[in-house]
Amino acid sequence: MDTTTPQTTPNTFQKMRTVAHEDVFSHNWRYLIFRSIGRLFPSNAFLRLRRKLLQMGGININARTVFMDIPQISGGPRAVSRLTFGEDCFINIESIFDLSATIDVGNKVYMGHRVMLITSKHNIDNPEQRGGQLSGEPIVIEDGAWLGAGAIILPGITIGEGAVVAAGAVVSRDVPPHVVVGGVPAVIIKEL
Repeated sequence: MDTTTPQTTPNTFQKMRTVAHEDVFSHNWRYLIFRSIGRLFPSNAFLRLRRKLLQMGGININARTVFMDIPQISGGPRAVSRLTFGEDCFINIESIFDLSATIDVGNKVYMGHRVMLITSKHNIDNPEQRGGQLSGEPIVIEDGAWLGAGAIILPGITIGEGAVVAAGAVVSRDVPPHVVVGGVPAVIIKEL
């Protein structure tokens, strides 16, 4: 029985080095550090400190915006720079922001529990791999909008000023100002 260690070629070391480099530099470490510190605080507490930590991590957050916990963010090392919040927003627990493209949140926007904003989409033209090339389309949430708990906003969507997205709705089309939308896919339920 041969118990010797197999020889590793220089090419293998180069591949390992490349993989390690990609894994380390594919994250925004500044954000990860401040996110880790912020997760030490219980939800519903230390709201100003949590906002400050998220700002120090690179998210553009204006005055009096409140985060009930640290949101989940994806989209690569520059993801946090693609996320902007206006003034007086309220972001509840377990929010998810996919930042393959920008997300611009206006002033006085409220988001319920577990809201998801997803900017990424895949090319589905190849029958051998429907989850093909990844691309992103921006999301805009205009002033005064309210996204109910569990709402999902898909790529390229604008939620109009003062609009309400009902809990659990999946928004796949732009939402006009001052309406309530709900359902899967979301449709206009009433005008406000």
